[in-house]
Amino acid sequence: MKYIESRYIFDGMTAIQMLTDEGEPWCTVSVNLSDYGLVSQDSDHIFIPLYKLDDETVQTILNDLVEEVEKEVCIGYNDSCKCAYVRLKDDWRERCEVRV
Repeated sequence: MKYIESRYIFDGMTAIQMLTDEGEPWCTVSVNLSDYGLVSQDSDHIFIPLYKLDDETVQTILNDLVEEVEKEVCIGYNDSCKCAYVRLKDDWRERCEVRV
């Protein structure tokens, strides 16, 4: 899998997408939760939408990019959508292509 780094227009925080090795879109790795009052402390932290991903994809993302899962947060109706707030590895940018 490949990763693409970008920025959310709304607040400039880190946005990451996962692609297949052939360059086809696979999934959204990060979500912007500013509308819920949840903001990443810096560009090395993201929210991962666990509720949208299968276990294998989550494990791949954790192995490739994540240093530490700092906490889990729930959003949506009845807090039914679980997200992980994570600190990315020091070298996470080296694994990503950058797109503006």
